[in-house]
Amino acid sequence: MPWGKLEAWRERGIRDSICCRFHLLSEAQDGAEVLMSEILISAEKGGEFFIDTDRQLRQGPTPIPSPQSSGDFSALSPIAGGFVMSCRVQGEGKSSKPLVQLAMRHVTCVEDAAIFMALAAAVDLSIEACKPFRRKIRIGSRQSL
Repeated sequence: MPWGKLEAWRERGIRDSICCRFHLLSEAQDGAEVLMSEILISAEKGGEFFIDTDRQLRQGPTPIPSPQSSGDFSALSPIAGGFVMSCRVQGEGKSSKPLVQLAMRHVTCVEDAAIFMALAAAVDLSIEACKPFRRKIRIGSRQSL
């Protein structure tokens, strides 16, 4: 049974985005990873996170190295499968109730659906978790400025 890893980080620019990258990890000792999805979501407006190997191939995304990444993506190749799931999330500071859509061929029991729901919740939480920290100046230190 494979494991999954979701990475999320903020990409600063004219319009801040949250980059979400989802890998499937092998339980084998080789530690093989398969990149399943890499999506930029608007930090302000939100957007859609999806796992759809056909859509990923059509768009041809260039992998964006995360801060902890080696940048070597040669061993990662999408696997066949087409549409798996998608979820729509709101932007920062907005009350979010992610809407999750699943492909029935990937859901054989309640636990399968729960895994995709948990992934959608993790993506939603990542939008807030990647907010920049706000520095509050203490009243006493404000006078020294």
